[in-house]
Amino acid sequence: MSVNLRRAAAMMGRALLLRCPSCGSGGLWDSYFRIRTRCPGCGLRLERGEPGYIVGAATFNIIVAELSFMAVFLGVLFATWPSPPWKLLQWGGLALMAVMPVLFYPFSKTGFSPSTSCSAHAATTATSPRIDARARRGLASGIRD
Repeated sequence: MSVNLRRAAAMMGRALLLRCPSCGSGGLWDSYFRIRTRCPGCGLRLERGEPGYIVGAATFNIIVAELSFMAVFLGVLFATWPSPPWKLLQWGGLALMAVMPVLFYPFSKTGFSPSTSCSAHAATTATSPRIDARARRGLASGIRD
């Protein structure tokens, strides 16, 4: 496995545990719906407010909700075939599609962050001693201020 792939997998694993994708520290959330602006451990900018980032995180959230609906729907359909409970599938699917985006919200916010920062060493900030020369010049990515 290449170094970049290992790094991306580690970042995604940390993010799905609601930890900083860069350093792995916790405490990223003030409340269930409010993420901190920066990671308390490394200073990674978490809440960027950029239109592309917001749309990307929302898309990530909706995709997970739709895939979970599909998995549950097909699971119930195959388990109860030849006479599936159509009303249960209809109303249960509606409830699942309403609840899943809310349940997955924090995971979508932290889970989308690694996908935007894996291409460069953008997880560092200007005050970090680990920052590389490209990031100092502002060429690494759009995560920096």
